[in-house]
Amino acid sequence: MSALGTKTINSVFWVACERFGALFVQFCVTLVLARLLSPEDYGLLGMLALFTAVGTVFVDSGFNQALIRKEYVSNSDYSTVFYTNVILGVCIYLLLFFLSPYIALFYNIPELEALSKTLFIMFPICALGIVQETVLIRACKFKSIALIAFISAIISGFVGIFSALNGYGVWALVYQQLSLYISRNVLLWSIAHWKPHYTFCVKTLRELSNFSLSLLSIGFINNIFNHIYTLIIGKYFAVQEAGFYNQARLLEETPATLVAGVVHRATYPILSQIQEDNNRLKAGYKRIISMTMFVSLPILAGMLAMADNLFIVLFSEKWLPSVPIFRILCIYGILYPLHVINTNILRVKGKGRLFLILEIIKKVLMVLGIVLTLSHGMLLLIWSSVGASIVAVFLNMYFCGRLINYSVKEQLLDLSKNCVVTVLMMFVVWCIGQIPQNVYILFFLQIISGMLSYAALSYFFKLDSFEEYILIVKNRFHGKKN
Repeated sequence: MSALGTKTINSVFWVACERFGALFVQFCVTLVLARLLSPEDYGLLGMLALFTAVGTVFVDSGFNQALIRKEYVSNSDYSTVFYTNVILGVCIYLLLFFLSPYIALFYNIPELEALSKTLFIMFPICALGIVQETVLIRACKFKSIALIAFISAIISGFVGIFSALNGYGVWALVYQQLSLYISRNVLLWSIAHWKPHYTFCVKTLRELSNFSLSLLSIGFINNIFNHIYTLIIGKYFAVQEAGFYNQARLLEETPATLVAGVVHRATYPILSQIQEDNNRLKAGYKRIISMTMFVSLPILAGMLAMADNLFIVLFSEKWLPSVPIFRILCIYGILYPLHVINTNILRVKGKGRLFLILEIIKKVLMVLGIVLTLSHGMLLLIWSSVGASIVAVFLNMYFCGRLINYSVKEQLLDLSKNCVVTVLMMFVVWCIGQIPQNVYILFFLQIISGMLSYAALSYFFKLDSFEEYILIVKNRFHGKKN
């Protein structure tokens, strides 16, 4: 295996440890909090999700991606970005602080004013750690990042559960978020060993802006539309409905964004090194798509097949109204990693403008769907968002594939056997769910049968990605043994 291949696999392994480790802790915390708090509590915090997401995009401004992509980064570059992030973080907080009364007025919920003013402190806090994390990413120190994410998740989880047990309600979720950013920054500053210098270079800011402004525009538009349904549901439907939607979306997004995020974060700085070699890029992306979808497809499909038991066991029966919403969202969730991997080509190739155009097309379709379905109920509204997203996935596959000569037909053919295996696995899981049995026992049986049937079918159909994962595990095992 080449040095680049080995470096990629090691990076993916430690990024996976970071994401899965932190996710496992946060997921366990969510299981506890979902029983201690009400759907209304989650609905209230969800109403602020649009503002927190958009604010985070402006604080980052895309400069970290530009720094990762840059061939040589000086201390002056790091310091310039650091001060820019901090200034933006403070400005965003002050802006939203004064807008908080109007946010509460928009939803007609006075409690949101105090929640907003407290939660939005996250922006200046978050800004203090962006460059430190970028330093670690450029050095491919994903093991350190994994440790930081895991420890901060434990600390924030403890804060959230302690607050909920003491009757703080929705404020438990606010304190959990703030403690996550505070503990993460303390650890980043301790491990990154980088401190800002007293330098600020306007030329550096201008150079980085050429790339980062496109990402900022894309991130701004994406986050508005990613959370616009929470805003609309919170405005036009009951707070409880917003809570059901947010919980369904959180459960659907977690595996899809986790797998895609691991691959993007680990491979982006490495594949940027071969951005001019289309043949190597195509070979690398074919392998990434195959191995990513091998993991993400069965997880989302299996969760869809066992949705009722999943919500009862994880969150209790009070969250069952989330199930129909969850099933609709899973349809797009299955395709989401494919979307991320294809658009990652645009990042590597520096095609920020094309990226922006494709995102604008997707958003136009979403707006059209909202206008046509808003008066027909929440479920149809969610169906429209999924339909627009699926169209956008195929547009990304087409235009991004053209850059490296990887057509939509070729991408779909590469995934065809994996899709067949996944559908057969879904059928097995669904059949097990029809057995009259205790819900907890049935839930366990569905998970085991899904894993075993997927592995057996992958072996029977001789999936390349299955064999490659087996080889990776064997190599790591023998490496440790030696």
